[in-house]
Amino acid sequence: NECDVIVNVDDKLPPVINCPPDQVIDCQDYYWDLSIYGYPTVTDNCGYTLSSDSLVTLSQCGVGTIKRTFTAIDPAGNGATCMQILSVENLTPYDGSTIGWPQDYEIDNACIESSELDPDDLPVPYGYPDLPSENCALLAYNYTDQVFNISYPACYKIIRTWSVMDWCVFDPDNPTAGGLWTHTQIIKANDFIMPELTVPSDTTFGVDGNCEFGYVHLPLATATDCAPNVSITNNSPYATSNGADASGYYPLGTTVVTYTAIDGCGNAKTGSVVITVIDNKRPTVICDSGISTDVNEMGGGQIFVMVPAELFIAEATDNCTNSEDLEIYIAIADGDISGPPSTTELQFFCEDVGSYMVEIWVVDEAGNADFCITNLHVQDNFNLCPDMLTASIAGLIETEMGMVPGDVEVSISSAVESPMDVQTGSSFHFTELQQGGDYTVSASFNEGTSNGVTTYDLVLITRHILGVGLLNSPYKLIAADANGSGSITTLDLVYIQKVILNILDEFPNVPSWRFVDASWEFTDPSNPFYDNFPEVLNFNNLNGDELNANFVAIKVGDVNLTATNANDPNLQTNTDRQDLVFELLDEYVPPGSNFTIDFLSKDFQSIAAFQFTMAFDQNDVTLEGIEACALPNLGVSNFGTQGLDQGRITGTWYYHQGVQLRNGVCLFSFTISSEKGGYLSELIRFEQTPTDLVAYRENGTEMDIVLNFVEVPGKSAILYQNKPNPFSESTEIRFYLPKAEQGRLSVFDMTGKALLVEERIFSAGENSIILNSSVLREEGMYYYQLETTSFNDVKKMMYSR
Repeated sequence: NECDVIVNVDDKLPPVINCPPDQVIDCQDYYWDLSIYGYPTVTDNCGYTLSSDSLVTLSQCGVGTIKRTFTAIDPAGNGATCMQILSVENLTPYDGSTIGWPQDYEIDNACIESSELDPDDLPVPYGYPDLPSENCALLAYNYTDQVFNISYPACYKIIRTWSVMDWCVFDPDNPTAGGLWTHTQIIKANDFIMPELTVPSDTTFGVDGNCEFGYVHLPLATATDCAPNVSITNNSPYATSNGADASGYYPLGTTVVTYTAIDGCGNAKTGSVVITVIDNKRPTVICDSGISTDVNEMGGGQIFVMVPAELFIAEATDNCTNSEDLEIYIAIADGDISGPPSTTELQFFCEDVGSYMVEIWVVDEAGNADFCITNLHVQDNFNLCPDMLTASIAGLIETEMGMVPGDVEVSISSAVESPMDVQTGSSFHFTELQQGGDYTVSASFNEGTSNGVTTYDLVLITRHILGVGLLNSPYKLIAADANGSGSITTLDLVYIQKVILNILDEFPNVPSWRFVDASWEFTDPSNPFYDNFPEVLNFNNLNGDELNANFVAIKVGDVNLTATNANDPNLQTNTDRQDLVFELLDEYVPPGSNFTIDFLSKDFQSIAAFQFTMAFDQNDVTLEGIEACALPNLGVSNFGTQGLDQGRITGTWYYHQGVQLRNGVCLFSFTISSEKGGYLSELIRFEQTPTDLVAYRENGTEMDIVLNFVEVPGKSAILYQNKPNPFSESTEIRFYLPKAEQGRLSVFDMTGKALLVEERIFSAGENSIILNSSVLREEGMYYYQLETTSFNDVKKMMYSR
């Protein structure tokens, strides 16, 4: 018989698996490729597949365990597992040898606060430690400062002790067990600059009334330095102290006193003053009450009288010079007390008969002089002189365009009397002048230096110098000679510009107004300086009335004849003028930082000149710099900074031809800083004084100047990094907002828990919040966040005790 049998062959045997042995590995040598730590051995009667899984459990310090689970499964589904445990340990703890410690640092002549030498302020490699990246270490640093003040803040030393801690090794309860390294960094602030020593000016003092030692009172010598402790000494043997005060009793003659200033850093500066003690006491002189004398016939038909100075002396004494050695001089009193004359006697003729005030001068051997005034009556009691005829001198004073300048002082002098008479106004009329005499008429008016002087005058004078537009009258050429040199040069432009800028209040060598004899005919009208043109009217041997004795008035610096008489009731000002616009972006100026203002062009067409005064609050705004932009012939010298302490800066610009610029071009720029901050339109403005606010087109048409502040979008908000960072006690969190708005500043720990929330309306500009460590729980990393309706930013910070 046959039968069929079904045989099921099953594999009931699981694989046999043996794991590699457990191992202890160094965290420094640990690799993410675990295959290097072996595979299990597996046997099975029918084959198998092997899989593995790893569970890594490591701390922040890189130590812990790695559990490797291996599973072998045969085709019948029988399986077997085993586990290898790798213990990751810190077998070779970090020894600190690769820490890049900050190097010692020296700074010279900086006069710097120690707070400005924090690690944040120092360059690499002087700031913070350079910490290596370690698998098995969690490194953090801190520092403490000890400041040794030699002469703070000029020279001092900071001992900065750095600590680097490995939190994976350091045990606060056993600090000597390792994991803590320290380093001492030496920071020196040196001062090699000598103090600024100011000593009294060389001075001259007089002896006392007995011509003996004189007490000399000197101002104190002063010194400024980065450090406040500066000592000053002097080497004078006559001073009552050897310090900054060298006052004392000094002998007749010259003594040189040397001061020495030494600062706390050992830097010394010397300076000297020359003290000269002289006889500077004037003689005592008393005149007789008055003298009368007669002209006499002196031979040869001449009639005159000689009057010696000694005739008028009642008493003359001096402290150092004997009376017989005193010199005595005489002069007609003219009201101008300018010093002793050189004449010891006066001569009077028939035409001089009359009464005079005379000055009697007494001069001692040291040159000291004093005088008295008395009366002299020259008479003709013997009827020796013929009857005298009289005449008048009269005239007008006006510019070549017929404008009268104002209250001109006109005086007339004769050979024996100066002045005989003085009149004030734009005309004069001197009467009762004896015929046959010699007379000089002079005019003087030295007021209103800037009257009629503008930047357009500079344009016209520049054109004349360049030969592209000559001044067409000799009087305009004289007006252009601002320094009285007898020529027209760029130096005249400099002086006129300084007057416009209010740097000078008068011209050098020439008065504000000059007056030329109107009858004078110039040899070459295109070069009036070829002649020695007369600025007085001379009449020799006057024999009749001179009623056309006129002056042409010339306003120095005014070549387009725009000077005015403020007393003129018909004076009118031009109110129908176009505007020259300077545009400025009305930006916010943050407090305490430098900010540049660009003055931008607007419809700048055929403009040849402008001038202005900019005003600001001098207690808030400081001018830090000036820079030229697109305008030709513009530099720092075009601006006057002498009024900064009064909140004023003046400006001028001119060019010999009209300039055209497209809109929005920078004309010039000012850099300012403001303690309070604010929008530009709140900080600066234009004013009419001291420099008039006016511009000129190429043809001389006047224009007003206005500022137009253009509103612009605000600057973006900024959240700054806290300082210091890391910190131990407190830190400052600063941020900037372009406008005042509601905001929230929050501080979070690493879990996201809010530890501090400050929510309010923050002001526009810089804001600051001080975060104290008492708000924080433990050392480590924290976050801070600023949120407003238009801004959101987050930054990290480190707290370390």
